[in-house]
Amino acid sequence: MKDFLEERYNFSQVIPESLEDYQAIMDNGMVINYFTASGLGILGGDEIYIRDIIYNANHPTFEKNAYTWQKDIFGTEEVGEWNHAYKRVLHANIVIDGLSDMEIDASEGSTRNSILGSALFVRAFTFFQLSQVFCKQYDPMTSGSDLGIPLRLEADVNIVEKRASLEETFRQIIGDLEKAIPLLPHSTLVRERPNKGAALALLARVYLQQSNYEKALEYAELALSENSTLIDFNDLDNLGQPNPSGSYFTFDGIRETNPEILFMSSSVTLSMVTSFLGGSLTIDTILLKSYAENDLRKQAYFGKRNDTDAFIGSYTGVPLWFTGLAVDELYLIKAESACRLHQLPISLEALNQLLISRYDLTFETIEIADQKLLLERILEERRKELFFRGLRWSDLKRLNREPEFAKVLKRKVNGEEYELPPNSNLYVLPIPYKSILQSGLEDNPRE
Repeated sequence: MKDFLEERYNFSQVIPESLEDYQAIMDNGMVINYFTASGLGILGGDEIYIRDIIYNANHPTFEKNAYTWQKDIFGTEEVGEWNHAYKRVLHANIVIDGLSDMEIDASEGSTRNSILGSALFVRAFTFFQLSQVFCKQYDPMTSGSDLGIPLRLEADVNIVEKRASLEETFRQIIGDLEKAIPLLPHSTLVRERPNKGAALALLARVYLQQSNYEKALEYAELALSENSTLIDFNDLDNLGQPNPSGSYFTFDGIRETNPEILFMSSSVTLSMVTSFLGGSLTIDTILLKSYAENDLRKQAYFGKRNDTDAFIGSYTGVPLWFTGLAVDELYLIKAESACRLHQLPISLEALNQLLISRYDLTFETIEIADQKLLLERILEERRKELFFRGLRWSDLKRLNREPEFAKVLKRKVNGEEYELPPNSNLYVLPIPYKSILQSGLEDNPRE
């Protein structure tokens, strides 16, 4: 029997029977909240570089292939990022299918809605993350024929799905989120459960990736109406110094109270990337120098570890990088979308609201009357603010379509130079060999 999923999951022995059972499925953090962004996208991007001594260490071949933009990344190996994503989709589908047929008391309606909304959100979140590494950049002119991902919409693993179009993929993502929004509560007890603001924020992110700036602005503003609170970095103690717990991570100790977090998720999948949090990899030097002296993010995000600049600014507060949704991203989506729509006062207000909380008290609000110059500043601040959030690969793909922002990535490894030109097919990762073999999925061209 062909099995679409990379692994077979048997739930026949444990059939959910109550709302508590379905909530428990959605509270399985190792499935729902971890491994939620592409470490391969981080390796292939321009935020960090790997010294030869680290590259030559005992790391998996596929990680080295991703870092040097090889045509064949995985060979015939299992692909954890694909496997785990569809495991998460399976969990979401079990909840969606089960709750659709479940009879409940009227008093349990809000609880059922919250769980169902969570499952729809998680499925959309996962489909979007998959689309960012296994599909081309969205283009409305070609999205109907460009390949998307297999859209698993049922819990039955015996159903073999082919790849939908990219247009169908985005339509499903948006549709799931539109269904989730009225079902989700305004707030949740724990950060690992999505709320209404998280779903609105994800819609803003999706529409930005589609260059639908009207919708991106609309949903960024709706999400900010749910939560617009920013941390004032001027109020953070001992920036760049060990905190009372002994950790160097800036946000250690405020993980559960960080007002910016809308949905908590993280990624810990790749040995090269995980070692970066311990100080084994190196931050892009040009990026590091772009932080002004009065920019408190330089101290909040980076510190010395093992004699190199290490990232200490993850919102998880621990050695896992934050890949969820947060308020700071919303201000940047609002600023960029408004700027592109030539609504400069709205754009400037959003940008300044963010930066006032990130620079020290010497910061003077930005006044830029030129739309092009303002957009350049917003994109610069986006790169500095959202460092290591798992978003840069998506940004590179969408900005590469604009000649003024297109970027050639270059790196040297063991004396050999590598180059990734804008809009290269190498920005689209290959489909895992096993899925091609078992389900007949069409692979992505890598030439």
